[in-house]
Amino acid sequence: MDSIVTRVDLMDELWNLCHRGFELVCDRFPHMKSYYRLAEMELSRGNIETAYGYLTRHIFRRKKREDSLFDSVVEITSQDIDRSGSFPYHVERALKLTMVLAYRMKDVSTLISIITTLVANVEIRNEMYILKERQGAILMHAANRLYILIMESPSPKALRSELYRAWQAVTRCKSLIVRTVEARIATLIEHVFGSVADFVAEQSMLEDTRKKQVRKRKLTSYDLGSSQSYPVLLLPGAVPSTVDQTSHGGDPLKLMRLALQT
Repeated sequence: MDSIVTRVDLMDELWNLCHRGFELVCDRFPHMKSYYRLAEMELSRGNIETAYGYLTRHIFRRKKREDSLFDSVVEITSQDIDRSGSFPYHVERALKLTMVLAYRMKDVSTLISIITTLVANVEIRNEMYILKERQGAILMHAANRLYILIMESPSPKALRSELYRAWQAVTRCKSLIVRTVEARIATLIEHVFGSVADFVAEQSMLEDTRKKQVRKRKLTSYDLGSSQSYPVLLLPGAVPSTVDQTSHGGDPLKLMRLALQT
């Protein structure tokens, strides 16, 4: 019994030492593989949220929802060692673990971001992050995870915009690899929201409305900045007078010409 306890204590000590070692590496030299190992170690202890955080906050970071998950993934190159295929192998491994944890965390947004990121890579024929022969399988795996998650879970309101984002990505891409994923997402839309055509028309209208509101806010900000009190133009030997800015559209050149003519 004592030997068993000693062995358990030793394993805990080794785990803590390894974990601390990877933390030090990440502090001094942040690297994808170190964060991946930390995620694996946390997952071995059942700390799913912590493991997921290492993947989504350090390896596949996003500033905006529409950003590619690969934007923050950096390859460390070496002229002395040529390990062809090593980088996409590690990216694929980290991405697959992210898919598994996103499903367990019911994170629809990240699963859809994985799909849109992979579709974009297929469209531009980019093999830097995922090899061509692996892209179709991983893309379908992500679509299947999304399908099961949505079928099992209640549909949140945010799902509308997320599914529309995925739909836009797959319908823009002309690659045959993406057609199966497009059919899968179409099935999801029909299951949750009914007609695909009606869903797309509704979301397209909402998107146009949001764009108009953004433009309106920008114009309003400009108008507030320009609609100040009319300037008083002082000319040599002239009585100060107020120039009506609205009749000249607030154009500084027109106002200057008017001042010179008076």
